[in-house]
Amino acid sequence: VWDVPTGAEAGGFEFAPGWHFGWALSADGAVAAAGRGVSGPGDRLRVWDARTGRPLAAPPADALPQCLAASADGSRVAWGGGPNRKTPGPTLTVWDVRGERAAAVVPVPDRPLRAVAVSP
Repeated sequence: VWDVPTGAEAGGFEFAPGWHFGWALSADGAVAAAGRGVSGPGDRLRVWDARTGRPLAAPPADALPQCLAASADGSRVAWGGGPNRKTPGPTLTVWDVRGERAAAVVPVPDRPLRAVAVSP
């Protein structure tokens, strides 16, 4: 993460190696999230306190996360991904960061899921 006015590095986040298909930052700068779009050991999704770099959650992502978005206040992170062995088609998941649980999991039949957005 870089400070835009100065160009200085302001911090970073520890995450498993591999291709990262999505990054999201809440508008208030409190929450950052990343999706790792490869199979294998390690987390597929991680949520951090963007100000401290402290991990907040590693939500279970059955489908490979391909796109991410964070709510303006950082209370929710949404991702889209799939399909894989557990999900027959793409799914949209909304994660409650504070409650550490899925607030919604919605199947998206017969359509690739390439982008997600969260409305205020």
